[in-house]
Amino acid sequence: MRLTARQNSFSPKYAHLWLTILDYLFIGGAFGAVITFVKTIKKDVSPIHKGRAKVYTFVGILLFQILQGVSLP
Repeated sequence: MRLTARQNSFSPKYAHLWLTILDYLFIGGAFGAVITFVKTIKKDVSPIHKGRAKVYTFVGILLFQILQGVSLP
């Protein structure tokens, strides 16, 4: 039995689902990279340059993007 384009999960009808999954995977990867980055530079960053505040701002932007994706589908 062959599947037609309508029965296939890779059809354009399911594009929103795949893009949403990819978006969450990319955001998860970004969180992982930020956590690794913060652990690496924790001791080396001087408080004068306010490096932690900049990293936490980036994390806030990522959280805002997740919130937008959940609340505005």
